[in-house]
Amino acid sequence: MDAHADIEKRRKVLSCAEAVFSHRGYASTKMADLAGSAGMSRPALYLMFPKKYVLFSSIVRGEAARARLVDPVRGTQEMQAWILRVCDLWLGQQACDCEDREQWRAGRVDALHRDLPLLEKLIAEEIGLMLPSVANAAICADCARLVTFCIWGLLASPLALAERRQLLSVQVSALAAALLAR
Repeated sequence: MDAHADIEKRRKVLSCAEAVFSHRGYASTKMADLAGSAGMSRPALYLMFPKKYVLFSSIVRGEAARARLVDPVRGTQEMQAWILRVCDLWLGQQACDCEDREQWRAGRVDALHRDLPLLEKLIAEEIGLMLPSVANAAICADCARLVTFCIWGLLASPLALAERRQLLSVQVSALAAALLAR
C-alpha cells in the first residue's frame, strides 16, 4: 500500500471513529465498534491505533491543531469551541439522551473515573498549545481539571441535554475569560 492510501485509510478511520464517539461516548465505545464503523478488522485497527485512547486523542488533537491561532482573543474563542467539542465526543449523545441516565452512569462509572485523568492530561496539553501566552503547566492542568469536573457533574445532572450543554458552555466561557485575563 502506498503512503497516499495509508493517509486516506487513516482519515477514514478518524472520521468514522469521530461519528461513533459522538454517538456512544468514550466509555461506551469499544475498539470493535470503531473497527466495524471503518470497515476493517479489529487487529487491523490495533495496528494503526494500539489503544482506544490513542485513536480518541488523535481526533481531539487534530481538531485542536485546526483551532490553534496566534491571536489570544480568537484563540480563546476557538479553545472554548474545542473544549465543548471534546466534551461532546467524550460524553456522546447516548449518555446525554439516555432516558435512565442513572442506570447508564452506573454502568460506566468505573470506565469514566478510570479514563478522566487521560482526558484531563490531553486537555491541559492542548490548552497550553492553543494559548501559548498561558502555557504555564500548572494553570493548564487546573483548567483541564475544572473541565473534567464539569463533565463528571453533567453525567449526574437531571437537566435536559440542552440545559446541560448551556451550563457547560457558561462554565467553559468563564474559564476562557479567566485564562484571557491572566
